[in-house]
Amino acid sequence: GLPVGFTALVMVGFAAFDALQTALFDVRPVERRPGAANEIFTRYRRAMLERLEQAGGEDLSMAAALMSVGTGRLFGLADLLRRAAREFAAVKTARAIPTVALVGEIYVRCNPFCNEDVIRTIEGLGGEAWLTPITEWILYTSAMEKREGKWRGYGWGRRLGSAVKNRLMARVEHGLFRPALELLSDRQEPPMEDVLSEGMKYLPV
Repeated sequence: GLPVGFTALVMVGFAAFDALQTALFDVRPVERRPGAANEIFTRYRRAMLERLEQAGGEDLSMAAALMSVGTGRLFGLADLLRRAAREFAAVKTARAIPTVALVGEIYVRCNPFCNEDVIRTIEGLGGEAWLTPITEWILYTSAMEKREGKWRGYGWGRRLGSAVKNRLMARVEHGLFRPALELLSDRQEPPMEDVLSEGMKYLPV
């Protein structure tokens, strides 16, 4: 019973939070003033939630959702991320520290209680964490749907729909990192097809 655009709104919300959290983990270990990065993150997370709630009451038709994604407005979250990135950049120092990639099962890696707050532990030991975003799981399941469509002989309509959905989701992810690109130029995730191609060298699909 939900409008078609609700799916796009949810995806944009996940991707926006990923970008904001990536900026937090990039800046917090090298911030100029203790607590500055957390303050920025908390303020913009609240603003994003308020904007998502407001967008949930607006036009969520397919046409409106495609327009919001296609123009890069992304329900107003792109502008919020642009402003957050400027504030994060202002409190970040150029001090170089080791980077630790945090990968694995989505719930464990993303839930501080389950992973015993491993990101804070990494930061306490003088490093910074690069957390694989939540959207990786969404892009992975969508990519697998596209591949299975070939294996299982899905009709052209369903395969076309899957391909369009993949393209839109990739556009959402990159569209929300673009406003923060100067800050996060070294934190962009590779395309899902590249991840799958590399991963299949070690784990068969």
